[in-house]
Amino acid sequence: MNKNWILGVDFVYPLATFTKSDLFRSVIRPNHMGLDFAGTVGQEVLNSVPGTVQAVYPAADPGGMTVDVVNKDLAVDPVQITYSHLDLVRVRVGQVVTMGQILGSLAAVPKEAPRPHVHLQIRRWVDPEIVMQVPKKYP
Repeated sequence: MNKNWILGVDFVYPLATFTKSDLFRSVIRPNHMGLDFAGTVGQEVLNSVPGTVQAVYPAADPGGMTVDVVNKDLAVDPVQITYSHLDLVRVRVGQVVTMGQILGSLAAVPKEAPRPHVHLQIRRWVDPEIVMQVPKKYP
């Protein structure tokens, strides 16, 4: 298991081995928020931090399924980690998952020219009331 220290806790990469990671941003993919880890079709996708499965749903292009895991016990604010482009999801909503637990496997996406990868996003929870507060510029 490939462990690193991130977010103030132990962290496991979503793939035990990966050929590359892609931080690519361009005009072609301006909204690509996250990191892609390239692997092989059927490769197991691992949970990065302990938490609870919040959602399982179809992924955006190029397809597969997405799993959202939330951890409310980290040293920082609650964190949601999203894993996209999975096939054969092995977890269900509400399930408590451990670090390194198998969430599913990499899908052959897109179907016409597979480029199997897990798309990983880490989001910190922000109190919506704080976000909605607009600073008062005028008395």
